[in-house]
Amino acid sequence: MLYKQGNIWWCDFTFDGKRRRYSCRTKDKKVAEEVENAIRGEVVRGKFDLPQKYKSNPIFGEVFQNYINNQSPGKNKDLKIYSSKHFLPVFKDKNISDITTGDIKNYQLQRKLEILSLPKNKGKKESEISFRMANAEIITLSHFFNYCIENDYIDKKNPASKIKKLNELKRLKTLSDSDIQKLIAGATNKITRDIITFLISELLTLFYTLHPKSFKITPCSLVSVTVLDQLKSSFTDLSCTL
Repeated sequence: MLYKQGNIWWCDFTFDGKRRRYSCRTKDKKVAEEVENAIRGEVVRGKFDLPQKYKSNPIFGEVFQNYINNQSPGKNKDLKIYSSKHFLPVFKDKNISDITTGDIKNYQLQRKLEILSLPKNKGKKESEISFRMANAEIITLSHFFNYCIENDYIDKKNPASKIKKLNELKRLKTLSDSDIQKLIAGATNKITRDIITFLISELLTLFYTLHPKSFKITPCSLVSVTVLDQLKSSFTDLSCTL
């Protein structure tokens, strides 16, 4: 028997005392009839290892592996594999068609709480924490569900498409010792050079006041002790001139 689920035809029949339902993966009834006959033939011949796409309840973990296998090698594929280590344990045994937007929102909340509880984030306000990785996981899930829709694994809206992003901190653009020295050396006269030095010194002071824990004097830090000394010296000269 053929029946429609959404816009897709499915076949439903009993064999060997068991009821069997499979997706025909088509919107055309005539094509569905041909697919049904092919499926019946496979079942009768004892070949029960039908491709996942014909199964009535495709499992997340199996289809996600197909999705990854269809990705081109590169950083994008690596990121999807990396981000999946968090959501696969949650969704891998679920039927794709059973996963709702609510399930994904609950997962996002769970990941948010996990990130907030990390030792490096203790004592920080939520606005000071980046949830970039959790957002990457939701994006991967959204891309995956689009893949499922395009390949007729499911016939419903993407449950991850309307999930709002969590807070992401913008990366601070810093200047190396060399950058600062070039900036100062490039000044056309002493007054301009002193003004640049003064502004940099003030910005460093402000940065240290706002982020004292992030300010470390190391060879690879925002600015080294040598440059700080130069700034202090120039700032003193400028103060005396004024």
